[in-house]
Amino acid sequence: MYWPTPQDYNESVQMPEYSFADEKLAKGTPELTPIGLPKPVTGNFASVYRFETGQKLVAVKCFLRNVYDQQQRYQHLSQFMANNQIPYIVDFEYITKGIRVKTDWYPILKMDWVEGTAFDQYLRKHAGNRANIEKLLNQFAKVVRELKRIGIAHGDLQHGNIIVQPSDLRLVDYDGMFVPALKGESSNELGHPSYQHPQRSATDFSASLDDFSAWLIYSSLSILMIDPMLFRKYSGGDECILFRHADLKDPSNSRLFRELLNHPNLEVKARGQLIKRLAECPIGKIPAFAEQIPSLENIPKEVRAIEVGSVEKKSGLPDWMLPDDVTATASKPVSASAQKPFARPIPSHLRQAPRLPTQIKWPTIEQYDKATRSLLSSFKDQELCNSRPIVKLKINGKHGIVYQVSTKEKQFAIKCFIEELADRTRRYEEVAKLKHGPLGKYLVDFHYFEDGIKVDDHWFPCLKMSWQNGECLDQYACNMLGTDNKVAIDKLIGDFRKMSLDFLDNGVAHGDLEPSNILIDHSGAIKLVDYDAMFTPALKDLTCAEAGSPAYQHPLRNASHFGPWLDNFPAILIDSVLTAMAATSTSAQNPNWATYLQLVRPRSWSQGDPRSPVTRRSRLIKEMQMAKVENVPPLNAAIKL
Repeated sequence: MYWPTPQDYNESVQMPEYSFADEKLAKGTPELTPIGLPKPVTGNFASVYRFETGQKLVAVKCFLRNVYDQQQRYQHLSQFMANNQIPYIVDFEYITKGIRVKTDWYPILKMDWVEGTAFDQYLRKHAGNRANIEKLLNQFAKVVRELKRIGIAHGDLQHGNIIVQPSDLRLVDYDGMFVPALKGESSNELGHPSYQHPQRSATDFSASLDDFSAWLIYSSLSILMIDPMLFRKYSGGDECILFRHADLKDPSNSRLFRELLNHPNLEVKARGQLIKRLAECPIGKIPAFAEQIPSLENIPKEVRAIEVGSVEKKSGLPDWMLPDDVTATASKPVSASAQKPFARPIPSHLRQAPRLPTQIKWPTIEQYDKATRSLLSSFKDQELCNSRPIVKLKINGKHGIVYQVSTKEKQFAIKCFIEELADRTRRYEEVAKLKHGPLGKYLVDFHYFEDGIKVDDHWFPCLKMSWQNGECLDQYACNMLGTDNKVAIDKLIGDFRKMSLDFLDNGVAHGDLEPSNILIDHSGAIKLVDYDAMFTPALKDLTCAEAGSPAYQHPLRNASHFGPWLDNFPAILIDSVLTAMAATSTSAQNPNWATYLQLVRPRSWSQGDPRSPVTRRSRLIKEMQMAKVENVPPLNAAIKL
């Protein structure tokens, strides 16, 4: 059965008097973007619109999938809420004949608009304020206790569903909620993976459904009260507080768990041990949430079987730690005395890097300036020790600072980082492997050093790369247009499309594709720089290190989006700007990249020739903005639409 897309809902919401049967919504006004289009908050399962109805603000939730018993579930929820006033649940109304899309009606959820701060935004602002985090901790515990008292579960406790208000918290999104009338049913969703037990399935649906999430959130906040630096170090506030799905799924190989279990503070260590044990515990044995840490002896630890050939060995060891003498022809388990768990070398990305003391802060730009003025004492790398800095060519970036240094033979760029990035070593090791393959021609030669630069007696990582002489893509394109060199622009378009296709064919994405990260060298070849957010198949278990430059990224993109399709939207946008430049009939006076970027942005279709390439690209970009980030087609497919 056909079900509306976000774009379908956007078109219907523009005509409320036609699209809504509810009288107040029909006379209401949706919140709009600066260019006059509806402004939804779109997730995996719904698009939510903010409506002004004259009397109050309401939220209209439009569902992106058909759940066969959705109406019955919401009827049970409504009846339960009517008999049990819960201050943390917002009043709602499920309307079967809710919104008309084309000629058909679809259900909606209408509820009071909740003013407040999203949980993740609140943490990003207050993570270093112990008093505010302690208040949040107590408020959260009170909410969980109340839900437990009346025998219900939210089903998806996570940052996106918790709104922080001055006096209390509010929970939103009730699609997966359990109430007693639904006993015996299965869950219609599994919740956010970074907050749920890794074994959770649809059959896990009861009043105890929130226990694991509650332990996780409460423990995360307790840890942040003691060591707020961990929030930034592990990219908290980006689809998680501290723990991610990869940590919960494989605690033994989690860098976060290693740090927590070796933390000097006993409370942090205990909370880390608790979450590790809960993640390894059978989901049906999770203890009821409480504010105090329970005895770990009362939490059973699941014993998993790992097959090695025909031998089944009960162990918590990953494959690379299994003994070498276990073979496929073995007929009996290997005895404990015969095991050699470290007979094989530990892969470099799983080795624990030297951990900076938690009280050590990352250097400031001024500290890096000072260190690079005395290269001999600041670096271990011999080439850098024998170089001389050219400070006037210092480049300040989003996540680091780049210095140019030179020797008699060559010039280098040194990138010094100004903040922690989880798995930075592993990320750069995997990107470095690409240099020897078909994508190597697009990458700048670099070396990553964990102990790269010494600042105030502590070593910090740095990146050493060949210095590239050339122009950023936007500057180069404008210079070519200013001299009416259309041949160069046409060649640039072809080279850019070829690069995009090569990356996609190899399952790789740059992750932050924007003009300042695309250089055109003296020979006219494309070179990419800044690999912090790059995706390769070997990194698929991670999340993205950043969400990229907002001016070139899909409006719905966040750091949880991490896959080979990551560059599709920015590639379409950049290619559209270049196409608009190529369509310019005469040489432009002082051409400006920002002008062409604005030209291809979605706007009113009453303007411009609908047959022009600029208007067609503007329409295309609008369509791509309505699609999910991962559903945006590749550049070569999109330009044929």
